[in-house]
Amino acid sequence: MNKGVAVYVFALALVVAVVVSGCTGQAQQKPEQKAAYKDGEYTGKHESDKGDTEVKVTVKDGRIHNIEIVKPDAQFAIDDNWPAHIVAREQIPQRIIAEQSPRVDSVSKATGTSTGLMEATEDALSKAK
Repeated sequence: MNKGVAVYVFALALVVAVVVSGCTGQAQQKPEQKAAYKDGEYTGKHESDKGDTEVKVTVKDGRIHNIEIVKPDAQFAIDDNWPAHIVAREQIPQRIIAEQSPRVDSVSKATGTSTGLMEATEDALSKAK
């Protein structure tokens, strides 16, 4: 067997071995996580020059269960129905709950509102530790 064919066969065998080892048919289980937070309802605030944000975070079974916006920032954006701010007030709490983290991607064109919600949630969760 010439050297080029041997290298090709070796590379092919290596690729097959990698593919087969990744196809065990069993889903990998994540280790069970300890409860990150104490159950209860916690309020959090974030102050900014555009207005203060206040949220109420509900923790159930050690996980972020619900986020209620008690006082949104940027009242002018609410009054004028700015779409990005409406989207941020809907999506940021959903993202935080889905990711179980107060640090999620901001909504474009509503960075201040997004940050206010994340910071207020982080403040609330600091009381749940």
